[in-house]
Amino acid sequence: MKSLLAKEVLKRIALGLLALVGGWVWAVLLRVFDEASTGVPFFERLKQIFIAIRKDPLDFSLQLLFDYPGQTFLSVLLIGGYLVLFAVIWRTRRTLRVAQIERTLAVRAGIGGWWPNAKPGDDGSAPWADLCAEIARPENRTLLVLGANGIDTFGRPGAPLHDVLQAFRGTVRVILAHPDSEQTKGRAAAVGVKAVEYKRAITTSVALLRDLRRQHHAVDGRFYDGQPNWKMIITSRTAWIQYYAPGQHVDGSPVWRFDGNDDGSGLYYLFAAEFERIWRRCEEHEMF
Repeated sequence: MKSLLAKEVLKRIALGLLALVGGWVWAVLLRVFDEASTGVPFFERLKQIFIAIRKDPLDFSLQLLFDYPGQTFLSVLLIGGYLVLFAVIWRTRRTLRVAQIERTLAVRAGIGGWWPNAKPGDDGSAPWADLCAEIARPENRTLLVLGANGIDTFGRPGAPLHDVLQAFRGTVRVILAHPDSEQTKGRAAAVGVKAVEYKRAITTSVALLRDLRRQHHAVDGRFYDGQPNWKMIITSRTAWIQYYAPGQHVDGSPVWRFDGNDDGSGLYYLFAAEFERIWRRCEEHEMF
C-alpha cells in the first residue's frame, strides 16, 4: 500500500515538474520571437538566449517570468492540464485493457456467476431459484450432485432442490459421504454436529432417492470414503461449485457457476470430468 502511495506522489511531482518545464520552454519561445527583438537576426537571438541561460539560469528564468507573467502562468496551466489529461487517458486505456483481459479470461473459463454464500434468503446469496429453473429446463436431461449429507440441498422438505428433484425426469446421479466412514464422523465433528445426527441426515437423503427409484425415476447413487472437498451440482450446461472448508458449513462457502462454452475449454468440462472420475472411484460403494 505504501509503495502504491509513493508511486502516486512521484507521478504528481513528475507532472508538476513537466508542467513547469513546459511553461519555461514556452516563455523561451516567446523571447525568441519577441517583436521587440525582430531587428536582431534570428540566430543571433538564439545565441544571446543561450549565453544568458548558461551564465545564470535562475536569473534568466526569473526575468522570463517578469517579462511574460501572464503567458508563462497560462502556459503552465495549459501544459499541466494536458499532462493530467494524458495521464487520465493513459490510465483509462490501461484499465480498459486489463478489463478486456479479465473478461476474455472469464469467458474462456466459462465463469457465469459468483456469490459469497449459498444460504437461502440471504442478500447476495446464490440464486437457488435460477438453479431450479436450469434443472427443470426441458432440454436438460442430466443432474449430477456431489455433496456431503445432502440434507440441506435436496434431502428434506424445504431444501432448495427438494421439489425440483422430485419433478425431474432426466438422469440423476448422486454421490454422498459414506454414513459409516471415519472421515464422515470427522466432518460431523468439524462442523459441530453429532455423528449420529450427521449419519441420520445422509440416510434421510438416501431414503428420498430410493423412493424416487421406486417411482421409476432414473436415479443412481454412490458413497465416497474420504473427507468432503467439492460440492458440485451439474446440469447439461452449468456447474455450481463450492468448497467444503474445514470447520464451516458449506452453505457459508462462496458459490461459483461455470457454464459450458462452444469449444469445450471451460472449467465446466473439467468439473464434469472430475465428477465422472469420482463416480468411477466409488464403484464399490453403491447406494442401492
